[in-house]
Amino acid sequence: MASSSSDLKISVILPVRDGAEYLGQQLTALASQEVQRPWELVIIDDGSVDGSWHIVQEAADQFPAVQLFQNPHPRGKAFALNAGSNAARARTLAFVDQDDVVAPGYLLAMSKALEHHALVCGTVDLHALNADWLARGLRHWPDPNSLTVTLWTDKQRQRGSDWQDLPTLQRVDVPVASGCTLGIQRQLLREAGLFRTDVGVCEDSELCIRLWSAGLRLHHVPEAVLHYRLRPDLPALARQRYGYGHSWAALFLSARTLGMRAPGIRRTALDAASGLLATFSTNRATRARGVARTAFLVGRLVGCIRYRVLYI
Repeated sequence: MASSSSDLKISVILPVRDGAEYLGQQLTALASQEVQRPWELVIIDDGSVDGSWHIVQEAADQFPAVQLFQNPHPRGKAFALNAGSNAARARTLAFVDQDDVVAPGYLLAMSKALEHHALVCGTVDLHALNADWLARGLRHWPDPNSLTVTLWTDKQRQRGSDWQDLPTLQRVDVPVASGCTLGIQRQLLREAGLFRTDVGVCEDSELCIRLWSAGLRLHHVPEAVLHYRLRPDLPALARQRYGYGHSWAALFLSARTLGMRAPGIRRTALDAASGLLATFSTNRATRARGVARTAFLVGRLVGCIRYRVLYI
């Protein structure tokens, strides 16, 4: 039975594209959530060809309120997120991915946090859905619960009792959240202009940076645990991290006006050397970390060429 928008506590936005292998696990976990007031699930199928749409339709009856949308052709994740956000009827939104699994109590914790904070993120767990060696290899590069983007912003230097009009640079590590565990008040997202569609898979980081520059701060919700699924083998992991690196160059193109800076040749060279060295390790965890780091840097280099920026 559908609920009115005034009754809804939170809208959960779930973009789907060819996710049939794991989608059912996320839908089952979402259907088991207990929230104090009715909530809705908004699913946008972005041109799936693997039976995902059928899985979504079969599971629809499990939810108190649901909206289903289907793009005949892929338009991209950011487009799907924006379509879901525009269709959402609750005042607060939570975004999840098709291949992860929300832990019990996730939506309740997120909805409570969004009553007091405009922008929130949950806690990412790498161990429940992944092999131990893979989780150990990637838990610190990067740490999914302490992701930051470094910006250099202008500040005024104080001399004695007088403020001098002398701009200086101040380093700020801006917290950003993975989109799979992001929550936001609907009106804020709409006023901010929704997710950008021109930054690859970094639409979540770009939004966090943009909102930070407008004075909003990201609030971490420890009680909202999301079980994150890593790519299960090294080739798949390399493809994913290559895509991240490629998109990071697009993010730099977008955020450099806000103070984002390139890491520098020395830092890039050290990262490349340590990554390449780690790929030859006999330790599986170390090798996974090396593959991820190297693929990311290669993707970033190709992204620099694609977007004509020098992010090195």
